Amino acid sequence: MVGQDATRGEVVDYVRFHEIPLDQLDNVFVVDKNSTLVGAVPVSRLFLVSSDQRIAELYNEPPVSVLPEVEEKDVFELFDKYNLRSLPVTDESGHPIGVITVDDVVSHMRARL
Repeated sequence: MVGQDATRGEVVDYVRFHEIPLDQLDNVFVVDKNSTLVGAVPVSRLFLVSSDQRIAELYNEPPVSVLPEVEEKDVFELFDKYNLRSLPVTDESGHPIGVITVDDVVSHMRARL
């Protein structure tokens, strides 16, 4: 999660510093000053802009997200419907508390077989 005021260069530095697995990174989720999820920037879009470009100018809104109590069937349907690789989980106020990845979904499905 990054703030709206971050630049593309700062986001790239953040990803490098935190050693985020690139095979799981399809979107960078964006929060506002109140730490509320407001959008997502496809990583591919970060390649097309300058390092000083503000994230606020790049994100798509609103991102698909779920609450923690979501039914697993609904998670599967969202991944299928939107061809997701990651799905943010927020609290009732829209504050991010986690992310479900496609690897999580596949592992869960395999465990059920």
